[in-house]
Amino acid sequence: MQDLKSQKIIIKKFNFQWKTITPAQLGSDIETVNIGETNIICGSGNGAAIKSVNSDSDGWRFINKASDGAIISNINSAKMMADNEGTFSDGDGFFYYDGINTIKCDVLNTNLPSNHVNKVARLSYGEEDSRIWLACTDSGMYNGFPDDAVNYSVITTDDGLPSNYVRDFASNNFYSLYVTDKGLAIAPASLPLGITGKTIPVTGIDFIRNTDFLFAATEFATTVDFRENPQTCFITASANKVAVSYDNGKTWEDFTPPELGVRTITCIEIDDSALYVGTNDGLFISHKNKEIWFHYTKADGLAGNKVQDISVDVFRGKYLMVATDQGLCQGLCFNWSTVTIPDATQIYSLVNVRDGDEISKIFYAGTDIGLYKSSDDCATWTNIYNKKPVISLATTKYSNGTLFVGTDGDGIFIYQRAKGVNEKTPATYRYTTLNGLSSNRVSWIAPWAPNNFSQRVFVSYYDAPEVSYIDAYNDDWNSFSLSQNNLPLGLGSSIRVLNDKLYISTYDYENMGAYVAVSQAKLELDDGSKNIIFNIAYQEPGTEIVQDVAEVGGNVYMTSMVYYNLPDLRAADENQINNWHFVAASLPGENYMATNKGILYVNGSHSLLCYDPSTDELKAYPSMGGQQAPLIANNKIYILSSNNISCSDLSGFN
Repeated sequence: MQDLKSQKIIIKKFNFQWKTITPAQLGSDIETVNIGETNIICGSGNGAAIKSVNSDSDGWRFINKASDGAIISNINSAKMMADNEGTFSDGDGFFYYDGINTIKCDVLNTNLPSNHVNKVARLSYGEEDSRIWLACTDSGMYNGFPDDAVNYSVITTDDGLPSNYVRDFASNNFYSLYVTDKGLAIAPASLPLGITGKTIPVTGIDFIRNTDFLFAATEFATTVDFRENPQTCFITASANKVAVSYDNGKTWEDFTPPELGVRTITCIEIDDSALYVGTNDGLFISHKNKEIWFHYTKADGLAGNKVQDISVDVFRGKYLMVATDQGLCQGLCFNWSTVTIPDATQIYSLVNVRDGDEISKIFYAGTDIGLYKSSDDCATWTNIYNKKPVISLATTKYSNGTLFVGTDGDGIFIYQRAKGVNEKTPATYRYTTLNGLSSNRVSWIAPWAPNNFSQRVFVSYYDAPEVSYIDAYNDDWNSFSLSQNNLPLGLGSSIRVLNDKLYISTYDYENMGAYVAVSQAKLELDDGSKNIIFNIAYQEPGTEIVQDVAEVGGNVYMTSMVYYNLPDLRAADENQINNWHFVAASLPGENYMATNKGILYVNGSHSLLCYDPSTDELKAYPSMGGQQAPLIANNKIYILSSNNISCSDLSGFN
């Protein structure tokens, strides 16, 4: 094994594979863009253009005249609506495109309070409500329907706005945020016309003057009812500052990109996993981590450096659209797709159950509520068991998929033929301290299953310095203390079976230093677990915890932490297991690991570290603040955070 040296981790930019799709008739200076459920609309000084999301760059329909012959030019704001409809504005009223005709809308033929339109907007939730006309004017915020002259509203200072001059607007189905030339206001949202009661001035953003706010955006609800999620994210900005709120405007944080410098902010956007800030010199992107922003310019594939508008494909999570002064760009998105288990507040573990080597959409999650099952790739969940929290899960591919469930107080139970389990299915086997377990609080499970007929299981505990094992499911459990079999005293943090050897990682005990131990010999079918003798592969005074171990290509990787320091990643040849080398230092987070096709994945608090030993390449991608070991299944990677499961295709990490 090569002598691995400590490396500085560079958070890697994602390659969006930018493609220029500028409509030829509009010229290169694209002022605005918006992507809807089925179509994209953009505008420039030469007019507007619409095309299908799925058509190529030649599929644009050019619009430079209204149905009454009026010339359409100088379009600076455009939004797609439902049913292939769209609105766009040149600042003097706005135009409504119904899929065939383009109609000029102004104070003469609508209830628009003024022809001075600063921006057209759309609601951040779909279906019929996205047919609402929304216009930010100098006389209030207008919203109404294309085919209804009666039901409309104009939100003004009478409703609590700081000013009638509305610059921008953002609304989910919980709250609406208004940007005026005299400050921000927020109000509870309602369907269909966006407001109930009085707006409330937004305070507490002392790093942006009230007169300087220009932009607003919020997360887009396609499947989530934000009324059930009060932590919806809003973003607002001036020309040189960015503010973000996760509690619907009650409190705000300064999220200004640290490298913004003298650049001027020109637009902002948001989706459920990222913030986007366009400037006169490139695009900044953050996965909701204010310290980590990525800067994209022409050198990265953008058509131009002056970013004039941004739109995210929230319906499919596939595209990012960027309008620049030198063309319209389409990028292939890399974003974490996030689902929740609403009843739970914490997800502790996640496994994918397979029967043999098949690809399966069946997942189980261990939570503070109990055990949940999903049959549709984590999209929806059903509670299977709710007596105690489920802390640890493990699976094998044998017996039509075997599931091991470790609980916090109810021992461990095993389901065979786990693909077919429901809330009425009894466990195939159940074990507690009455069956030999050292404790009913099972923190880690490590099955060893060389074939369908031999499936041994090792477990460790939260509150007992022991490892228990069972060599046959019909037997009672046996245990050995972490002070026997050549082991120092300690409390297990994780146990793994790697290349048929048992590895035990621990917490520090009485300042002796946490350690990792490995069985001297490989596990054998004809040798009971009671005969395992261990070597101490690593133990140093001052080490608070050895968090986890993993194996790639004959090298064993270990994450460990010295007291009052951030964790490190080290490696050793499995045949020279006492000779450890630094791979990376100062990794914030829990740093549990997974491997796939020769790549090591380490889950930190702000990033997912990826290490390729064959090239010694170390890179990291922004993650969702995961807490447990990543799960890799079906060419996807899954990360747990609170009651969220974030997922991304592994191809995004190439």
